[in-house]
Amino acid sequence: THTDEQEPADPDLPFLSISLPGESTDSVPVYDSCDELRRKIRAFFRNPKYSKVTQKKFREAIGDVNANTYRRFMEKKGETAGAECGMFYGSYVFFEKMRIWEGKAKGIRRVRSEIEFPHGRPMIDDNRRGVWVIGRAPAKRGGGRRKGWC
Repeated sequence: THTDEQEPADPDLPFLSISLPGESTDSVPVYDSCDELRRKIRAFFRNPKYSKVTQKKFREAIGDVNANTYRRFMEKKGETAGAECGMFYGSYVFFEKMRIWEGKAKGIRRVRSEIEFPHGRPMIDDNRRGVWVIGRAPAKRGGGRRKGWC
């Protein structure tokens, strides 16, 4: 467990004060699959230790993800299903901070993933199909990681 003398900004989610390398540029390598993150999200909400954390508070903590995006991500199935969604990256960062705060070692799946994907998993949903559009290129939303849609 973490023994920092500094008071956390959010007593329900004290680990959010941890900074990960690459976080300021949205470039933290992701080593969990979408299915693994969905499993972690479900387990988080069953954990009595975090019973005060609402779904809304969780969605805000991972990047102000809206309820529809959350629902769509959670309904998907497959290792890459939802990898292009803001839920994927935000959830990974959230749970990596929690793992560090709680002093837990990396799990076997994580270690295997680091070997298979040394720079992190691709943020590509193999289930999505590209669309050809004739005309102007679509405008990008913001910059960096996608925040909302799945």
